[in-house]
Amino acid sequence: MASSSADGENGGASPMTSSSIAGQNSAQSFRTGPTETDVTPEKIRELVDIYVPPRKGYLSNPTKSEVLACDHGKKRFLDTIDRWIATTKDRGAISDQLRFPAKTRWQITSDPLHLRWKESTKTHLAEESREKEPKEKERKEKELEEKRQKLERARKEREQNVKQQQEREREEKQQKAEKAREERERKEREQKEREQKLKKKKEQHEKQRKEREQKEREQKEKKQKERERKDRERKNRERKDREWQDRERKDREWEDRKQKWGRRKILENEQNARQWNEYVKRERAERERAEREWIEREWTERERTEREQTERERTEREGEVGEMEEGEMEEREIEVGEWKKRKRDSSNSRAPGVITRPAGRSSNASEEDVRPSRQPEIRPRNVDREQRLR
Repeated sequence: MASSSADGENGGASPMTSSSIAGQNSAQSFRTGPTETDVTPEKIRELVDIYVPPRKGYLSNPTKSEVLACDHGKKRFLDTIDRWIATTKDRGAISDQLRFPAKTRWQITSDPLHLRWKESTKTHLAEESREKEPKEKERKEKELEEKRQKLERARKEREQNVKQQQEREREEKQQKAEKAREERERKEREQKEREQKLKKKKEQHEKQRKEREQKEREQKEKKQKERERKDRERKNRERKDREWQDRERKDREWEDRKQKWGRRKILENEQNARQWNEYVKRERAERERAEREWIEREWTERERTEREQTERERTEREGEVGEMEEGEMEEREIEVGEWKKRKRDSSNSRAPGVITRPAGRSSNASEEDVRPSRQPEIRPRNVDREQRLR
């Protein structure tokens, strides 16, 4: 039993082997770090004799050299031993104060090349194990078991702590991911809301801009039509003034010719009277034709003006259709009809444009004996206003 325990400890590179080298108690070998041990020159020479030949054979084998090149632990061990051997040779292996660290001792004793050294230490280890008491062995086994249980509890506690830490980290990660997702969704939602608001605001501004442009166009068209209407009215007034002046000029010329030719020529002889009557009839026919043409032009212009006025009023009424109810529209149409009726009745109880009889003769008087009047035979609806303007 002692031999088996010695084999296990020796094969596992336990620090007890180093204690056999140093000749000290095996319990001291559990201490780590640089320790000092007294080594006699005889032991050094014995160790060198044991170590050097196998090392040379080990390095001369190419297969083992390849393994050594990959095993950094063995390479460090060989480097350490080389330094130790060099130090030993330099000192001549005779110093009683030679020291080397415990790690070097462990590496030396755990080297599989030291078969002879291990065999030599087995006997010493077996003797030490036989010298120990059973109680000490039980105590150590108990300590080892307690230590093992303590290590097992510590391992389980570490595993539990690691699991709890992983669980906490997983929960924290999940919470962070959830918060990040909620934040991202919130930002996306806010971005969509901002985009929708901007889109609605843009559409509203575009709609308002189009409405403003439409109103401006309508106002421009309305002003343009109003200017054109005023220009037409001005031109019509100017034309009427010219025509009126032409008629007055013709009337004056007629009076002048009548005074020149006069009744003197008419009374001279019948021939002259007939010629005069023919001339008068011809002149009157010419005047009537010119007046009829003027009346037709006036009537046509008046009708066109009334149509434009009616169209303008209708357009204004259509613009107010959305704001007026049906009853208000009927009342407005009735008022417009009554206004037109009053306007028509105010013009001598006759429709506009009707030719009236001259005020200078009766119904049965002959046209030849009537002194021509300077007043026109037609009284348009707005003749008083035009006379006031002139």
